[in-house]
Amino acid sequence: MALKRQISVVIPNRPGSLGRLCRALARNKVNIQAVDIGGTQEYGIVHLVVDNGPRARKALDRAKYDYSTEPVVVVTLPDRPGTLARFGRAIAAKKVNIDYIYGSSAKGVSLLVARVSDPRKANAAARRLLRQLRAR
Repeated sequence: MALKRQISVVIPNRPGSLGRLCRALARNKVNIQAVDIGGTQEYGIVHLVVDNGPRARKALDRAKYDYSTEPVVVVTLPDRPGTLARFGRAIAAKKVNIDYIYGSSAKGVSLLVARVSDPRKANAAARRLLRQLRAR
């Protein structure tokens, strides 16, 4: 579990746009740890969690990208049926709303990135849930 700053970048919805963005980050030795893309037919909004936020922001500034940052909770949970439901219940019990969530799983582990109304409460609830899941 970690509190991180997600970088949201607006790019044109055209072939090559995502590649250019990723190259700008790679040239500056920024590793992308999680990515989500949504948007419209004209523009995409790329949500990124990276290993080095300050370096990523410098790279984006140099490449003249429009971006913003916001706090997110990055959660690693066992990849089992019902775990996401338990996560949702755990943070709802703390009166925390999920604005959006994205993630994936591999090798028995799910990585989730959640933008929530109270990242600190959500992070604490996720830590408690993980302890409960490990105790089983």
